[in-house]
Amino acid sequence: MRYSVTQMLMVSMVCGVACSGSEQSEPLASAKADESPALPVAAAATSESGQARDVNASPASMAAGSGALMPNAATMDSTKAMGMPAANAPAMAMPAMTMAAMTTMPTMTTMASTMNAPATQADDCSGFVVSRSKPCSSNPNPCNIDSGYPGDEYCLPPPAADEGIQVHFGPRDYADKTEVASYVIKAGVEVNGYGLANVPLKDMRWYNRVVYHMRPGSHHLINTLVSGQPQEGFLDNALGCPGEQVGSLGGTQNLIYDSRPNGIVPPENEGVGYSLPGDTSICFNFHRYNFTDQDQLSEIWVNFYFVDEASVTQRAEWGAIIGGLALSVGPREEKDLTFSYTFTGIDEKAPHPARLIQLMGHRHASDYHYEAWLNDLLIYDSWDWRESVTVNFDSLTKNPEVAPALMRDGAFSGVLKVKNGDVLKYTCHIRNETDKTLRWGNQLYDAEMCDLFGQAVGAPFAGLNP
Repeated sequence: MRYSVTQMLMVSMVCGVACSGSEQSEPLASAKADESPALPVAAAATSESGQARDVNASPASMAAGSGALMPNAATMDSTKAMGMPAANAPAMAMPAMTMAAMTTMPTMTTMASTMNAPATQADDCSGFVVSRSKPCSSNPNPCNIDSGYPGDEYCLPPPAADEGIQVHFGPRDYADKTEVASYVIKAGVEVNGYGLANVPLKDMRWYNRVVYHMRPGSHHLINTLVSGQPQEGFLDNALGCPGEQVGSLGGTQNLIYDSRPNGIVPPENEGVGYSLPGDTSICFNFHRYNFTDQDQLSEIWVNFYFVDEASVTQRAEWGAIIGGLALSVGPREEKDLTFSYTFTGIDEKAPHPARLIQLMGHRHASDYHYEAWLNDLLIYDSWDWRESVTVNFDSLTKNPEVAPALMRDGAFSGVLKVKNGDVLKYTCHIRNETDKTLRWGNQLYDAEMCDLFGQAVGAPFAGLNP
């Protein structure tokens, strides 16, 4: 059996809590070992000494828009195109990722001791920057709203009606205190939950650019598409979203993400497109935190920019390597975790060259340095866990030069072609400065992750490493 990125994330979430022993305020939902299919991970042993391990896991052929980083509760059959769920697919257990999953604020000592990375670098608001921590606008209120909460400057105006659509997750009326209250995250709370927002489309459209804006306090956003248009808002104590999963949208870990900065498409990416079905809703898996002394508002704006279906000649595919599900880093201990994937099955006679077009490393507060290589070439070097940079590889983007000695973010610049036998490898450098043992989990300060996400054309990659 072949497994998609979506399925591996589902299994990894089950094992991530059950195997790591991470504390949750809610028990696992029937997360028994015999309820999840066995994954082909014989060559996927965790390396805690820096020795690379190959985590190939037979990636499915994921078409445009497939391969989300977190599925909903729908069952799936990875052998079906587009990552579509099948009625006869086996049920897969999900952990209880509830709204009350994480409700304790780390101590100030813990927060200070785990700030291993340098301060967030200033944003350069020119060029082809994919991810940012602050809006690139001199307008302090681009949408002319008054929510009464911090972050109004992050609001994203919608595209012109003939260019695309916007999906909004948040209050429709900021004067409606009851509605606003349902999107508030209290001071001192960290939570990972699910929410729904309707897609204002009746028929399928194609897009080549997506832009996300989130208010401060957002860590990750992982999206799938579900059928129908149920009531919008957060879902209390939910393991996913209602409806049948009909597609995926990937996600972001940055407050601001623009897949095609400034809307400019590099020449080699002309024809790249993604499908957006009509009569659907976005199911958000939303990890938020509020380590301030004031309540904050949770809000998301997503803009899709359309292209004609006839112009779509290339399909990008989401990829993911999930590492360190069984990680254990003791108090005051340092440990390097290294994982790799060897590309296979690439059609080297395809009309468009196989290539990586985007990468982002995902980790938490104790991972002070994250590196990724293609073979022996260092292509991604991240030093700030709070806003782990997302980078594009193309003929127009000029990423900051890789310079580890300077302890700043950097990445390869240019088209990054891959062929069969090439190895994608990454390392998480973890320094546990707390008095607790760190295990795999969602908590920013009391748990860790070591994952690699990205997009590729003609070179899907997927790996699950327990």
